[in-house]
Amino acid sequence: RLRGTQNVLVMPPLSITKSDEHDHFPGTLSLSADTLLAVLREIGKSVASAGVNRLVLFNGHGGNNAVLEIAARDLRIKHQMIVAICSWFGFAEIPAETDESVIAYDLHAGELETSAMLAVRPELVDMSKAQNFVPTMRDWEQFPEPRCCRHDR
Repeated sequence: RLRGTQNVLVMPPLSITKSDEHDHFPGTLSLSADTLLAVLREIGKSVASAGVNRLVLFNGHGGNNAVLEIAARDLRIKHQMIVAICSWFGFAEIPAETDESVIAYDLHAGELETSAMLAVRPELVDMSKAQNFVPTMRDWEQFPEPRCCRHDR
């Protein structure tokens, strides 16, 4: 939580961002990377012209990471802003006893996201629908790590 002595402007969140990796699910709304980047540049320009020189881009979806990095760099260069990027999952305290497969395969509405929602907005979680789901991703064929990234060289 923010303390009362801090002078912080919190803008409304962007509820539609880059989620084209979910387009095969009916009802998915998504912006292209180019459109999201243009939106972030315009918002940054607007707040810079209002005298804001520090901006935190708080990310809630992994699909936005690359675009946010580009936007932050562009805003630093064009508007001399100090821009930081963070995400809720970067602040998560995952207990040491958490099964490694949960960390590796738990994506949406699994243990980690459900725990986060229970911590901040428990009224939005319907625990009667909670089950011990096993992510299908666990059964996907595992590809060897690319040669450029192996640690055993």
